[in-house]
Amino acid sequence: MREYSARMEHMMYTPVTLPVTNEYGYFEIRLESIGGLGANLCGKMLGELGALYLSLNSLSFSSYGSEKRGSPVKSYIRWSPASHPLRINSPVLQPHVLGIFHEGLIETYPVLDGISADTKIVLNTPLSCDEAAEKYNAMMKSITETCSYLEKECGIPREDAAMLLPLGMETKIVDKRNLRNLVDMSGQRMCTRAYWEYRQMFGDIAKALSEVSDEWKYIVDNYFKPKCDKAGYCTEKKSCGRMPKKQ
Repeated sequence: MREYSARMEHMMYTPVTLPVTNEYGYFEIRLESIGGLGANLCGKMLGELGALYLSLNSLSFSSYGSEKRGSPVKSYIRWSPASHPLRINSPVLQPHVLGIFHEGLIETYPVLDGISADTKIVLNTPLSCDEAAEKYNAMMKSITETCSYLEKECGIPREDAAMLLPLGMETKIVDKRNLRNLVDMSGQRMCTRAYWEYRQMFGDIAKALSEVSDEWKYIVDNYFKPKCDKAGYCTEKKSCGRMPKKQ
């Protein structure tokens, strides 16, 4: 215990140089788990480790469902040098280190989203490294083949085929915008050249806002329009034909 305490005390005063950072200057970790396996606690411990013992700026938080056990859990950790403030408080999308607390998650949830060839993956599994790598590579091959089949054999556009793969998962968010931004967003998202998912999403937003009050209904009816309605001509390279191209 004394030796351990001495090592920890030494770490508290020894600045650590991060091995790699992203374009914002942050080293990012994401933990993927299910409720009851300790990912939330582990994320808190890593956050405290960075701040208290590694002389780093540190941030950590988790997202999880209301169930006590069994629901997906994600824990996010960001570190940056003491001279570089942390100014982002959003989920880690492209982690430098990805920890997966149960091997079954790989085949069930999109836990591998955002990884690259440089991402270090720590997988909790009884399999050997070679067996785990083989299982991972087989899954990635299956994903690639499925996407290719949907696109080439079924005639499904690539962007729609991709929605069936791990990226196409339901996400609950809280979106804060001012009115000017919403009006500008309507011009982009209500254009028929936008993806149908975006058009449907903004249609739902407009409908919900119009039900808030008479003032909001007036704003939605008069200002939430495709950009061609506002400009009087189409600004896209390929027009849908609704408005003439600018001469």
